[in-house]
Amino acid sequence: MTAIGYPRDPTAVVGRRILAYGIDLVIAFAVVGALLVPFWNDHAVRRDSATFSCPESSTSFEPGGSSSNFCFDLGDEVVYLPEEQANQLTERFYGVWALVSLVNLVVLQGLTGASVGKLLTGLRVVRSDGRTAHIGWAALRWIVLIVDSFCCFLPGAVLVFSTKGHRRLGDMAASTFVVSRRDVGQPVVVPGVTGPQYADPSAWSGAAAPGWAPPPAGPGWGAPVPPSAPAPTGDGPTWDEARNTYIQYDRNNGQWVQWDDGANAWKPIDT
Repeated sequence: MTAIGYPRDPTAVVGRRILAYGIDLVIAFAVVGALLVPFWNDHAVRRDSATFSCPESSTSFEPGGSSSNFCFDLGDEVVYLPEEQANQLTERFYGVWALVSLVNLVVLQGLTGASVGKLLTGLRVVRSDGRTAHIGWAALRWIVLIVDSFCCFLPGAVLVFSTKGHRRLGDMAASTFVVSRRDVGQPVVVPGVTGPQYADPSAWSGAAAPGWAPPPAGPGWGAPVPPSAPAPTGDGPTWDEARNTYIQYDRNNGQWVQWDDGANAWKPIDT
């Protein structure tokens, strides 16, 4: 078996992903705080702690106490929101948070391929063919983020660190990957997840390489014909449905190449 040279993993950007998400959280909290602090200042009630006290739970109501979920004992005084205003604050918090998240993670990320955090850290969300994932995919990732965020984002963190392609549930549902900005436009090749199936080059003799499967039947599809020109030194050509041609990794030149029927030659994928 000939030694196989695997390309680098373009999804190995977990550190920058964590930093990007932290930036997005800081921005969201800053916007929410800027909008809700004035509401608190306008509606908070201050009472002498000798006559008022915070309840032990949000449902208790002690004589002379506050019935609000937002109550703080500051020593000499108690500051709280009356129950009605407390409910309004809660509703506004979730409403503003959802709006900020929607604009940043769906609209902006769908249009540019990145949230503010990802733009600052040089990351992009792409499909397996390397194209930027647009609003539909960004929306699906955002919806599934609710599941990822359970238990202090532990499920999402575990998946990002442990899965091939470093994908959380939202990425799996939307078939997306997070890569560096320089990898946009290039097919995402993650051994065991995407890209060709590697085989012993010596086994290629015009027949399908191990792991190869023909494209699905349909109008305009025919049985793919193996390239007639000798393949560069690499690992057996494999049919790529997205490109409708053969591709393989040229280990001598350290790049992916695809078969060009018109030129009857192998050409770099990035040209």
